[in-house]
Formats: sequence, C-alpha cells, structure tokens
Amino acid sequence: MELYVSQPLTDRFSVYAGHNDKDFSDANHANDLRLTSQYAMYLNPRITVGHRFRLLDFNRQSRSGFFDPNDYIANRGFASVYREGRSYYSYLETYLGHQRLRRNGVLSKDFIYGGSGSIGIKPLVNLAIGVNAEGGNFSAGSTAGFNYFIMGPRLLYRF
Repeated sequence: MELYVSQPLTDRFSVYAGHNDKDFSDANHANDLRLTSQYAMYLNPRITVGHRFRLLDFNRQSRSGFFDPNDYIANRGFASVYREGRSYYSYLETYLGHQRLRRNGVLSKDFIYGGSGSIGIKPLVNLAIGVNAEGGNFSAGSTAGFNYFIMGPRLLYRF
C-alpha cells in the first residue's frame, strides 16, 4: 500500500512525501519512505534544484540476490531541466549524494551519482512519443543494488 502527498507551496517551491508498505511473495516486508523538496530557479525552461531523502528497511535479507537492505538511507541533491514546446519535450536530471545501508550484516557507505533524461515529439495534442534513459550507482534505483543503466521507448497518451 502506498500513500503520498505532493504539494506546490508556491509557484517555485514544492514538496513530496510518500510511504510504501511492501509485502513480498517470500514473506518479507519493507517500509519505504521518500521525502523531496525542490525549488524552480527558472520557469521557462524549468530549471529545478532540490533534495531527496529515502529510508528503505526490509525485515530480513532473503540471500537470493534481491536488493533487500536494512536501514538504507540515501540523501541526494539534484538539478533538472525541463523544456516543452508545441511539438516536443525534453527532460534532463542529474544527482549527487551519499547512501548508507546494511546488508547481510555488512555496512556499506557510498558516494552516489547518476541521472535520467527523456526526449520526445508530440505529433498530436494528447500524444507524446519518445525515449527515456536512466543510470547511476544509486542502490535503491536498481533491483540488484549495483550500477545500472536503463533505456527504453516512451509512449504517453492523455485522455
């Protein structure tokens, strides 16, 4: 079950808080808390800076290769640029931060970095077609907790 609230406090400053209560088929359980604050330095193009906090805690490690840490804490500073025209859109985000976790009794503390982006065209008012990519060494960003890179097509249709 997931609960979240996202609220723009002004035209430029917004906050997000979310909690996800996760149950898995191997009888494991996790709590996942995410907090974000961001400030838009410019509105067109929208250039944003902010901070993301994440706490992820599993009841136990399954020892199956699945990323299931105890007391995972990550703090990331990020910057993003979003631009949209009548027939296109583009988004680019980069982040730097620190993560700490305990897995199978071993404590890890790491500097983290990465980013994401997407570009696309809007052939119709309600349709966008593009490609998105994401990568980095942010452990909770991947299912295995290692360096990762994901790229794929994107199709958005608004009703």
